[in-house]
Amino acid sequence: MKSRVPAILYLCLLMGSGSLVANEPVVARRMAITFDDLPAQRAQALPEPKILAINEGFVKTLTDQQIPAIGFVNEGKLHVDGALDPARVRLLELWLDAGLELGNHTFSHPELHRTPLEEFQQDLIRGEPTTAAWVQEVAGIQE
Repeated sequence: MKSRVPAILYLCLLMGSGSLVANEPVVARRMAITFDDLPAQRAQALPEPKILAINEGFVKTLTDQQIPAIGFVNEGKLHVDGALDPARVRLLELWLDAGLELGNHTFSHPELHRTPLEEFQQDLIRGEPTTAAWVQEVAGIQE
């Protein structure tokens, strides 16, 4: 998987980079890559060094290739044994320090089509505090 990530990202960029018809004008297009379920899809099952390596690999590839990206955070995955884990929170700092963006992807990743709207909304709100605080701190925003 590690060696395929740069190739896959490069292929995605090539697909949207130009015209397939010789006489057709080239239209400038921009694309961003998104990553769901940060800090890692199976964060609760993976050892911390593996989660760090996954995030470092993504961030390095994205920055080396100057690919704009947004990482969508499940804040519940920032918790270990019910408490916010500072090491996992620092993983978000990797993304922000590299100039990448973060977004709220709910707290526990409920399935929208199977979760009552009110419950889904509450999970979305619960998924905001840590990510929003980091984004504001890095951007220098004060409330």
